[in-house]
Amino acid sequence: MNTNLRMPRILLLALFLSAAGGALADIVYDNSSLRSSTTRFRFEGRELGEEIVLAGNGTYTITNFQYEYYGFGPDFDNGNARVRVKFYRNDGVSGRPGTLLYNSGFGPIPATGPAGNVLEYAELSVPVPKNFTWTVEYDGLSSESDVGLQSAGLDLYQFPTIGLTYDDYWERSANGLAWILRGPRAGQPPINFGCRVAGVLIGPPTVTVQPQPVAACPGSSALFEVVAIGTAPLSYQWYKGPNPILGAIFSTLTVVNVGPGDVADYSVIVSNGAGSATSHTAHLALQSVGSLTILTQPQSAVVCRGDGVVLSVVTAETLGVTFQWYHESDPVPSATASTLVIPMVDVGDVGDYTVVVSSCLGSVNSQTVSVNVFDPDQESPCLHIKKGATPETAVVYWTSFFGYDWTLQETPDLNPPGPPFAWVDSVYFPDYFDGIFSVIVPDTDPSRFFRLTKQP
Repeated sequence: MNTNLRMPRILLLALFLSAAGGALADIVYDNSSLRSSTTRFRFEGRELGEEIVLAGNGTYTITNFQYEYYGFGPDFDNGNARVRVKFYRNDGVSGRPGTLLYNSGFGPIPATGPAGNVLEYAELSVPVPKNFTWTVEYDGLSSESDVGLQSAGLDLYQFPTIGLTYDDYWERSANGLAWILRGPRAGQPPINFGCRVAGVLIGPPTVTVQPQPVAACPGSSALFEVVAIGTAPLSYQWYKGPNPILGAIFSTLTVVNVGPGDVADYSVIVSNGAGSATSHTAHLALQSVGSLTILTQPQSAVVCRGDGVVLSVVTAETLGVTFQWYHESDPVPSATASTLVIPMVDVGDVGDYTVVVSSCLGSVNSQTVSVNVFDPDQESPCLHIKKGATPETAVVYWTSFFGYDWTLQETPDLNPPGPPFAWVDSVYFPDYFDGIFSVIVPDTDPSRFFRLTKQP
């Protein structure tokens, strides 16, 4: 039979949800409703099964699989009669079963009867493509007359109510080396086996954190790491250039005893049953012998209390370099980047700062710089304005200057077309907290200006 001419018989009719395997899953294939006129299919001693097409768009992780079977004969519970179920990807020659996706292993046949026995495989986690073949194989059925003949097979149904199917089935040859496609004999109904499949839609992987370039010292270790999301299980394969690295199948890759032969671009492919994602390449460089060089030193700053300060350093080396900032010889917690940000300078932030730059080549200290605030007895006050807690307000604030009283004034325009502008005292009374005065004002006019005037 020409398998390329096979066509699915029934289109998807419905989808509904079922709790299976401890998770909420779609019923993606169901052929357990419409019995065939021929209810049983006998095949002891052979492995055979049916190719089915799951409903919906995408691929699934099977969480629950059920099929219907029959059994005749005495002593089915004696432990000798066994059955196993397998799932195959149809990637063999001409669409035959190929890659094995699941093997239940032989297990006992729990109950027997003329028809309608259900064998369930629950709490599965088997990624499958949209098309796959499931098979059944019996073993240990007695043919001894003194024990009694035992017979087993599958129940037949007309067509699925969810998913797609074919009118034929696959049978493994006696030597186990080939698959044979068989159809119903003349006058017989289609060969459709009763089964039900529940699964969770698989989301393809997405790389959310890319591996980063690394500069390593000779003989040290280099670590690459990737973070990906997608339906589990996710598999990983790292590459050095275009070549896969043997055994590098985890989310991290450690290159030990780095030498010239390890200098290359590294990447990783993350995959699951729904697809794959390739990371960016990350270059592994070997640190050259020499000393660290600071190209741009941090600079001192004098600011108003409450202002922000940014101290930064630029080095000739960009990979394999670490930083630690110090304030008055004490390490600043979590200050391990080339830039140190002090968002609101207070009296406790005043002092000397330096940064130690390190790598496997050694370490070097930056020049010492200072951060100070204006002297409240000698300098003009620092006036600020910022958005308020609500869109309709703004906050005007200034530093406390001991020994002086200050009045907040405002004007709508610094350059009016008519007479000169006039400053008027603000009608809003300031709040005071921790050395800073602040006034909340309506933010309704984008052209308002503020100033502080010192009282006599």
